[in-house]
Order: sequence, then structure tokens, then C-alpha cells
Amino acid sequence: MGLSKVEICNHALLKIGADTIASLDINQTDSEAVVQSAKLCGILFDQALEETLRTYKWNSALKRSQLSRLTDICMSVVFKTGETPKNVLKYS
Repeated sequence: MGLSKVEICNHALLKIGADTIASLDINQTDSEAVVQSAKLCGILFDQALEETLRTYKWNSALKRSQLSRLTDICMSVVFKTGETPKNVLKYS
């Protein structure tokens, strides 16, 4: 099972020696350091996640779709006319 946002943030906060958080929500009873850590994690987490996912084609982060099978009629039209219909994906 994967880590939650808070767990990932806490790993990062521990690496830089900052106070860990219990939630990304800010509580009035938390110390100023914890409030600051929660604010920064809330602001930076999504951006860091997007950048990390874009650096490599992660199998767990790919969206997969089932493509419909081409019919014999469609394929014969493509081969006879030499033109690809506009709604057919090109494979390269």
C-alpha cells in the first residue's frame, strides 16, 4: 500500500530536520514550526509530485485505455485507397 501525502511530507521534513506534521490542515494548537511545515507541504506537494511523475514513465502513473479493434472493412478501405480515415489512430 502506498504512502499518504502526510507520510511523504513527514519523510521529507525529517530529511531536512524540520518538525513533522499530523495533518496538512492547520490547527491553532500546533506550534509555529508545525504550522509552517504544514503550510509548505500543502503548497509544494502537488507541484513536486507532478515534477517527479514527469521525469520518468512510471507504470503506476500511466493511464491505460482499451482500443477498439479495427474491422476488416475499415482495414480494406485503408489499403485500397491508401488514405487513413480521420478517426483512426496512427501507429508509428
